[in-house]
Amino acid sequence: HMGDVFTELYPHYGSTFCRVIDNQEPKAEQLIDDFKNPDHELTIAISVDMLDTGIDIREIVNLVFAKPVYSYTKFW
Repeated sequence: HMGDVFTELYPHYGSTFCRVIDNQEPKAEQLIDDFKNPDHELTIAISVDMLDTGIDIREIVNLVFAKPVYSYTKFW
């Protein structure tokens, strides 16, 4: 839903600026690699449990949890 709302509110950014990355996306690993690349257009990644543990992306400025996080490890 968040990806659809972003596209509706900001259509001028195009379809590659903000992407949903989840386990149902066949190109999820490629999208993560694109997101890690600071020169790539993919700037906002909306993820469902794919970017919270084991991912190190130094360029991330803001991380927003859209649901309660009860796991200390996941939050840290």
